[in-house]
Amino acid sequence: MRTLSAYCNALSFIVQSTGRKLQPDEIVCNFDTDLFKALHGRFPIAIVRGSMYRLKQACRTKMEQLKISDDAINLAMEKGVLDMLATIPSGRVATAGISWVKQQMKTKCASANVPYMQSQWRLFWLYFRNTWCRQFSPEVWNMHGLSNRIIARTNNPLEQLQKEVDVALPCLIRN
Repeated sequence: MRTLSAYCNALSFIVQSTGRKLQPDEIVCNFDTDLFKALHGRFPIAIVRGSMYRLKQACRTKMEQLKISDDAINLAMEKGVLDMLATIPSGRVATAGISWVKQQMKTKCASANVPYMQSQWRLFWLYFRNTWCRQFSPEVWNMHGLSNRIIARTNNPLEQLQKEVDVALPCLIRN
């Protein structure tokens, strides 16, 4: 079971088994309220962020459940549409941000001759506001104002680490 207690125990085990005092500056993880609480409890000064990849994955799944067409979903998932909500100030996501994405979707659907299904999109935005503006506030997943240094550019943390090692130690780059 993924409970607060289970997460706290797992984190304790990890910290104990490393034999070192872990003090991460930033933690990127899946969206789970109990996981967030456990991480904040164990690492109180760390910035805990949800993965943008997981947010978009959850949004895609919800769109599919609402029977939004694959073409419309693909338009929403294009770079510069739904992901733009992560680049504006957190306080503007639920208002101006969502309005802008809605307008972009209507325009993109019309240009691509893809039906914009008002009732399904209304249900999607209700879900988005409840889940991504209330349950997990934009401060948890929004990247506005963060330095590029701490924004992971990949979904795989090991790839990101390798990129950082390659930049820091170019003499180790394998041919």
